[in-house]
Amino acid sequence: MKIRKGLIRLQLNTALCVVGLSLAGLGLAQESEESDQSTAEEVTEAAENAIENVSDEVQQEATEAAQDEVDAATDDASEEVSDSLPKKNKGKDRVRGIDRETLKKVGKVNRKSASTEAPLVLGAGKTLPQDVLRIRLPFQNVYGDTGYDEDGNEEKQGAKINVKVSALVAEYGLTDKISLAFVAPYIISNKMGLDAENLRKNNYNFRREFGRYKDATAALLRAQGQCATMEACNALLNNPNFTVPAAQNIVLTTGEVTTALPNEPALRQIDRLLTTPITPDDGETGLGDITLGGLYNFYADNMLSLSAGGGLRLATGKFSDVPRGQRATGGGTTDIGLRFNFDFQPHRAFVLALAYQPEIMLSSGTKNKTSGLYSDRLNTGDPTTAAAIAIGSDGKDNEQKFERVGVGQNASLTMNFGLGAFAPVLNSLSTSATYSYFRDRETRYD
Repeated sequence: MKIRKGLIRLQLNTALCVVGLSLAGLGLAQESEESDQSTAEEVTEAAENAIENVSDEVQQEATEAAQDEVDAATDDASEEVSDSLPKKNKGKDRVRGIDRETLKKVGKVNRKSASTEAPLVLGAGKTLPQDVLRIRLPFQNVYGDTGYDEDGNEEKQGAKINVKVSALVAEYGLTDKISLAFVAPYIISNKMGLDAENLRKNNYNFRREFGRYKDATAALLRAQGQCATMEACNALLNNPNFTVPAAQNIVLTTGEVTTALPNEPALRQIDRLLTTPITPDDGETGLGDITLGGLYNFYADNMLSLSAGGGLRLATGKFSDVPRGQRATGGGTTDIGLRFNFDFQPHRAFVLALAYQPEIMLSSGTKNKTSGLYSDRLNTGDPTTAAAIAIGSDGKDNEQKFERVGVGQNASLTMNFGLGAFAPVLNSLSTSATYSYFRDRETRYD
């Protein structure tokens, strides 16, 4: 189970909208991820903002079109009233409130008011107007070297992650209150560098596996009569210069066999045995998990907006046959989730958006085990043998059923500020800060 909390993301957003089609650019985001398998999945999550409102440029365009009709109607009404009056009374038109120029000025005042009051930023709970299609290509660059352990405590992962991801986001206003969305993330770059020193010192899983292989080596030495007890054998291994007297074949938990050499310190060989298979290679790129969603806005006024929706995430990304060191582009399971949004907008240039999204697994997937010797290959050994089980294998085949158990939770609090508050030329720019909380589900292999 992974818990990520207290993450703050700052970004600068830009938007360009022409006749209902918009392209929005997102800025840099910094996040971290715990495991190799879920790195791409967490990153693609940042690109999955399924439902947002139409930009203020569209609203302004609609307002101006309506205003042109008012002007035309005003001109016609003015002419008809003027023609129906006796000529001697035309000088009193202003007193009677039917002066043509005055009526025109009313339209101009309305136009100015509508433009001034149009919101500069929008929350996450808004829906598109009916029959409006919006297409966006968000981009995100994620960098991090810190993750969380099984209890949600922050720890150094011993690796530096840098992933670039974009997405095709298409949204359509089915009605003024219901919007539909299609999100297809695409991993552009998926790089990771190993920080072995941090890995040795801070990563719980590494320390556990190191102890397991050290105990297995001590048991082998005792069986060969090199030492009388396990304590004595461990004492030998604690000597950084100790070497095994002869070449020894060691069975790994994957069922693969490696050889301990007599001309190199035993602890150094154990360290290399653990770091080599997790030394990352360039990760997989390509299509991630596609999401289909919908949002219903059931309350909205000038200040508050409440909406709810749901989504289906399909396992279209690479997962089953991706070795651990290369990191998958998908999550491996088909999931279904709900989404709840609350937007508070006390000013046209500021909005506070709260979002909460629980999700559960709808169908499981499969995952093939990675080699215990190489990070970029799948396992070819037999992990069901007695020797592999004795050293810590789960005794299961290489191809396993993969599940995510429980309810995943994703919540965020975002503050958006429109820079157009300073000058109209900045209307298409906004800045935002996000505080997020993520609790992943327990993963099981069967």
